[in-house]
Amino acid sequence: MGKSSFAIRLARELGLDVLSVDSMLVYRGLDIATAKPAVSARAGVPHYLVDILEPEEEFDAARFVREVAQTLQVAARPLLGVGGTPFYIRALLHGLASLPPARPYEEYLEGLDSPELWRWLQRLDPQRASVLHPHDRFRLVRALAIVLASGRKASAFRDTGPTALTGGPRLVGLKMDRAALHRRLERRIEEMFAQGLVEEARALWPRKLSRTAAAAVGYAELFEHFSGRLSLEDARQRMLQRTRRLVRHQETWFRKLPVQWIPLEEGGDEAAYRELRTLALEHYGGMAATPAVSPLRRS
Repeated sequence: MGKSSFAIRLARELGLDVLSVDSMLVYRGLDIATAKPAVSARAGVPHYLVDILEPEEEFDAARFVREVAQTLQVAARPLLGVGGTPFYIRALLHGLASLPPARPYEEYLEGLDSPELWRWLQRLDPQRASVLHPHDRFRLVRALAIVLASGRKASAFRDTGPTALTGGPRLVGLKMDRAALHRRLERRIEEMFAQGLVEEARALWPRKLSRTAAAAVGYAELFEHFSGRLSLEDARQRMLQRTRRLVRHQETWFRKLPVQWIPLEEGGDEAAYRELRTLALEHYGGMAATPAVSPLRRS
């Protein structure tokens, strides 16, 4: 059972709606590699910020914060946040820096390889470089473009302040032993291929996907396979490697957030769920906290 399954079960029991805090679930058609809960699994539990965009559209933390603000105004029941994009969680809690437009510079920088981008950023903004992965092209390009557009380091821009959340948000996460987590990731990727990931990616390949959607783990590797640059097995292995790097990146971010961790043992889903439900009832009297993100309430 993954965090989405936990959240849906909890939402049904406690009368909540689910708010996705995931940078990829917003896209229609990106279903298998994103582990998007099936429509049948979501039945009876309204989900916000799922399937709201076409893959050609850009999505970022600023738009996410705006969408959450709108959702808080229209949701009929308390919102139960669930997802694994820690930067979005931080944006909800602390706000976003007001950054300058830098698209022309981004277009130039996108032509450079990741090692060169990393070397540039280490020289121009070592503080920002220290918290980015050397192969995180999207954020490397953005950070360098900000320096070139403004003459200021990306790390110098201050957050605008938290969004209007009430109730003292509580963050709860599921934590597995590293070896068990890697085994689960391997099984998950095998299941994705069995579910038709290659066919889904092939249908997306001719479309002009946004930078955000095109970078999604699973699709990016298969696009390279379709282009003849990777064998299918190499694409599968690259997908596994990127997924592991993503997990390490998320762990780094979550160490900066006040997350209360619940141990999840192999075969111990029920025990973890009972602990999660207890925390939910204690904290909100039925308005629960979920793995990775707290419940949100309207102001």
